[in-house]
Amino acid sequence: MRRIKIASSSDVRVNEMIPVECDGKKLLLARTEQGVAVLDRKCTHLGADLCKGKIEQGAIVCPWHGARFNPATGESVQDAKMLLMRWKVKPLTTYAVSEEAGDVFISVN
Repeated sequence: MRRIKIASSSDVRVNEMIPVECDGKKLLLARTEQGVAVLDRKCTHLGADLCKGKIEQGAIVCPWHGARFNPATGESVQDAKMLLMRWKVKPLTTYAVSEEAGDVFISVN
């Protein structure tokens, strides 16, 4: 496993998300009250850029159809919805992340 610096800790405040890239992958760095998380950037419903969403009550909220994801696990905590329809969404891929000496690192193969 390699550890790669993807941001400075000060780049993302509590309840903020920023886009990051690592090894050609477009990722999302989020900070909640529980800490930092790195996940795939695209919603698993229709591919919305989650960086354009928000963090609400500790969950990442998709800007298009309101799907909500647990940042620590990537699991869906609320399905996507539009009008009266709901769509099951798959979990987001998460990445091992750590903070050390003011920097944020992910571990990749």
